[in-house]
Amino acid sequence: MVWRRKSCPSAIHMAEIRKRVQRTLMILDGLSIPFDAVDITKPGNEKERMFMREHAIKEDVKGTPLPPQFFYNEEYLGNYVDFEEAVEDDRIAEFLRLLPETLREKHPVQCKPAQNAEDKENHVDTGELSLSH
Repeated sequence: MVWRRKSCPSAIHMAEIRKRVQRTLMILDGLSIPFDAVDITKPGNEKERMFMREHAIKEDVKGTPLPPQFFYNEEYLGNYVDFEEAVEDDRIAEFLRLLPETLREKHPVQCKPAQNAEDKENHVDTGELSLSH
């Protein structure tokens, strides 16, 4: 019997996650999109890690959700594949909930309504985009 050492799957997996996070940050920074990046691997961010695992659920994806995951306030927007598809299809503003309310009505996107009449008129969206990585 011959035993061969295979490369460590978790190391390969972590490298791929790191590449995805770096690409995501590069795109968001390049487009000057404000966001809060939450590193769920840092000590003290256990609450954020649990939030991501509990709320980043998609029926077509099995297993534990892996970073990066995208949220608008507490609304789950999608995972890295969803983000990449939005970038490729030039729908990034729609995906990240950056479209003005009038354009949202033309495009079937589920969004949280504005909080008050002034926000509706001026589309002052006070929500925050966050990226769990």
